[in-house]
Amino acid sequence: MATEPFIVCPLCQGRGTQTLHGAAFTADEIDEQGPEFLEDMMEGVYDHPCDHCGGKRVTTDTEWNDWQERRHEQEMGY
Repeated sequence: MATEPFIVCPLCQGRGTQTLHGAAFTADEIDEQGPEFLEDMMEGVYDHPCDHCGGKRVTTDTEWNDWQERRHEQEMGY
């Protein structure tokens, strides 16, 4: 039985981590937090394992497609 080939995780792009759950900050918000916050963020202090691959950095097309479908259903409230 052939196994499905692995692909680089499309969500984390092979890093295995995500920063602050994908949150985006404006320059004003970063300024409000102070220079230590930006420094910590850039150093990866707030990183966590990828929501899809769990830090493995790879997945398969089938796993990725299934995950996207489940995520879409959750967002739509199915």
